[in-house]
Amino acid sequence: MSIPSIVFVHGASHGSWCWELLRPLLSAPFSSVDLPGRGRFARDPADVVLADWVDHVCNAITLPDLRDVVLVGHSLAGITLPRVVDRVPDRIRHVVYVAAAVPADGQSIREMLLGDHPLPDVVPAPTEDEARNMFCNDMDERQTRFVVDNLVAEAGRPFSEAMDLAGLRHPVPRTFVKLLRDRSPLGPARQDEVIDRLVPVDVVELESGHDVMISNPHALAPILNALTRRS
Repeated sequence: MSIPSIVFVHGASHGSWCWELLRPLLSAPFSSVDLPGRGRFARDPADVVLADWVDHVCNAITLPDLRDVVLVGHSLAGITLPRVVDRVPDRIRHVVYVAAAVPADGQSIREMLLGDHPLPDVVPAPTEDEARNMFCNDMDERQTRFVVDNLVAEAGRPFSEAMDLAGLRHPVPRTFVKLLRDRSPLGPARQDEVIDRLVPVDVVELESGHDVMISNPHALAPILNALTRRS
């Protein structure tokens, strides 16, 4: 019998570091990836495409032979998770979308959030003022500095790649964590659009800003712990 585990996938300009405050609160084994283009897998972000991210997350599951996985993705990870589920559906117990960006089938995340506005192959990290407004509006100064000091430039090419929602056809249960104080481009109204695409989906609402795993990990942890318990 396999042991349920959690695999975390971070969002844009973030890295595996963003889950650190959540880790002590978890009751199941867990791992968190650094997507190609940062951290342990530094490379030129201009060369990174969405398939690199998908391959990387799939490898994080298959190479250690993880099964019964609760796959958790935040923000931009929403474009990666459905493709991972389509590749390894039998290994996934549950998918959790935390204020995640999931465009319509065939639409890019750039089109979803920015319309026709072009993006460079490397998207600069948010400025401190931008980060404080988008990610840190419900944080104390220590939490804010933790975020601001760790943000990195992001690969731009995945933003313009068309979404493939084939993974949603697999009967893998999913939960969406809606963040009611989110001031990022993925605010509550945009999250509602994503929720409609994910139906059937359980929705949990939290009074938190966009980086809930940092500002309010004690609210997020029980949701994840419940999903790793065996019935």
